[in-house]
Amino acid sequence: MTSDRVHFSAPQEISSGWKCAILQADLCRTPDEAIKSGDWISAKAPGTTAQALSEAGLWPPDDPSPLHDQDVWYVCDIVTQVPSRLRLEGLATIAEVWINGQLATESISMFLPVDIELKDSGSIQIAICFRSLKRYLDQVKGKRARWRTALADNQSLRFVRTTLLGHMPGWCPQIDCVGPYRTIKLFPGGALSRESFDLWTHYSQDKGFLSASFTFPEDVALPGFVTLLCAGRSVALVMDGRKAHGLLELDNVEPWWPHTHGKSMLYEVAVDIEGNIQPLGAAGFRSVEIDHGADESRFGFVVNGVKIFARGVCWTPWDLASLPGDKSTYYQALRLMRDAGFNMVRIPGMTLYESPEFFEVADELGIMVWQDLQFANFDYPFSDKAFHAAAVKEIENFLSNTRRHCSLVALCGGSEVEQQAAMMGLPSTVRKVEFLEGEAKAILLRDRPDIVYVENSPWGGDLPFSVNHGVGHYYGVGAYLRPLEDARRADVSFAAECLAFSNVPDPATLRAQFSPPVLESLGWKEGVPRDRGACWDFEDVREF
Repeated sequence: MTSDRVHFSAPQEISSGWKCAILQADLCRTPDEAIKSGDWISAKAPGTTAQALSEAGLWPPDDPSPLHDQDVWYVCDIVTQVPSRLRLEGLATIAEVWINGQLATESISMFLPVDIELKDSGSIQIAICFRSLKRYLDQVKGKRARWRTALADNQSLRFVRTTLLGHMPGWCPQIDCVGPYRTIKLFPGGALSRESFDLWTHYSQDKGFLSASFTFPEDVALPGFVTLLCAGRSVALVMDGRKAHGLLELDNVEPWWPHTHGKSMLYEVAVDIEGNIQPLGAAGFRSVEIDHGADESRFGFVVNGVKIFARGVCWTPWDLASLPGDKSTYYQALRLMRDAGFNMVRIPGMTLYESPEFFEVADELGIMVWQDLQFANFDYPFSDKAFHAAAVKEIENFLSNTRRHCSLVALCGGSEVEQQAAMMGLPSTVRKVEFLEGEAKAILLRDRPDIVYVENSPWGGDLPFSVNHGVGHYYGVGAYLRPLEDARRADVSFAAECLAFSNVPDPATLRAQFSPPVLESLGWKEGVPRDRGACWDFEDVREF
């Protein structure tokens, strides 16, 4: 059967009705066993187990309970009207998904979505078991690493695609990330949604180029015509089997600028399928390249042909307990950045891939985004076929999710990966990571050629931490208490990280968390970031 008209339908977010239970690792093998054994509390999706426990009054934020040594089960009952597709955008981390008591799929990456075809309609029970990460790490085996890192508390984390948040003593609170931290959506069969459309842009010499492609479901009749609409212009898309694709050229478009240099112009995009016009969101047009200087040793962004001084911050999730990914939270944080004069934000490789909503807000506010791939410090086993395949899918999925967003200007392969090896004294021939320097870059050039690629941060020079060549991490003025003129003498090329200091919490927080006299107790100092092994923390350098 085929429909005589294409239907559009927004996916249903399965956010309420969830409950979760924490159980002994491997105590229960099936949802039925877990339902009979667990003490269940209300939960949210997207959300984390720490968030659910906190809202139930069972998890004090100043003394977080460990979760990685246990299994966590989530259960929700839904009703579907037609055969549909279930998409779980992010599961942290070793997860099983059960549908009506049957194991549907397993996932070992929190950075890849999980798709499940639901062929039957009616009442459906979704159960997700997050198996003990600690037990998994205790059992995982792999090739010996060429170097070790002091950043994380478990060297086996290099084998698992999970965040390092919560695993970096001294750097951030040890809050275990467990749960469906990204959206869970139900896509009805036989319908198109905004997510069905792949849009990307290019800008050159006052001309914008908007490409689009999407595939019609098998149970939908092919239409007579499909038209792409933007900025008062249109183009008929070409049908290639069930795939529609085309390119719309726009003369004299107003480009997107970072807010410090002009208007962050966005154009509404829509599709017309046999008279049924549907909005697809906004798109911007801009070009970006790197200025390496006359001697090819420097690094700087050039947007729309204009050199941009990037002033920004490194980003970590707003709340480590809940890992929020909603637009309202992003607006709150990114507006503060914009109003403070920042025009760039870097998402480091020990955190997360931010959701499309993050980039949507950055588009609107005119903030450039530098996204690290989530590879930090470790000697990752890219030679392992399964790990390699997951890494490729991870990059492709991120680029696909963010292809329409002009705020994304840079993708970085590794965060302090080569630097970590160099600091261990390894020669360049040993510390070279071919996947990050070759294949990851090739994927970017194929899937997102409008942004720049940086192999590592830091990167450049005889040693990767040479701040006067390429990309550096510079802490001379700030953490290392050097005078202001040191920044000039060091000849800093581009600092992807710098300064490093922490403030005393505000008085209201101190009063809420500590009994008086607060400052004399110094209990709040336990939460200040520090480098492991250092005799000082980042609050000690605040006054300097």
